[in-house]
Amino acid sequence: MLKELLTPKKNKILLVIPFAILFWFFPIISRSIIAIPSINVSSLIFSLIINLAIAYLFSCLIINNLNNKKKLILVICIILAIYLLIPKVTSFYLGDMGGKTKTNCDCYGIDWSVSSCCHSSVNYCIGICKRNEDTSSWDWGG
Repeated sequence: MLKELLTPKKNKILLVIPFAILFWFFPIISRSIIAIPSINVSSLIFSLIINLAIAYLFSCLIINNLNNKKKLILVICIILAIYLLIPKVTSFYLGDMGGKTKTNCDCYGIDWSVSSCCHSSVNYCIGICKRNEDTSSWDWGG
């Protein structure tokens, strides 16, 4: 069953394209893969690979349930819930001497911050996170 679900077919590949475009501008996993205060694992390539894999999985689920409207609606609701509820790292602030903020995306949803030692913090987003250029800024405390 899993093999049938994930087997590449023309219509699955064609549906990946709109998902990939959507996830480029509104990623399901931001550039920062994992971030907690004072630790940030950031990789654009790894983020793109994860987003493409999720896009392929979503397209497989949709294509395999096209024959049953109830299952299709359920799959679409699950996809939307997963997309909106996965926390995305919007920015990472490394505090202490001077401080540096890395911004990954702009949050359109619930935005919250977690902080710890030395004024380090991470901002997360539940909802839509619009990718922007990876920007860095320093706070010189002046």
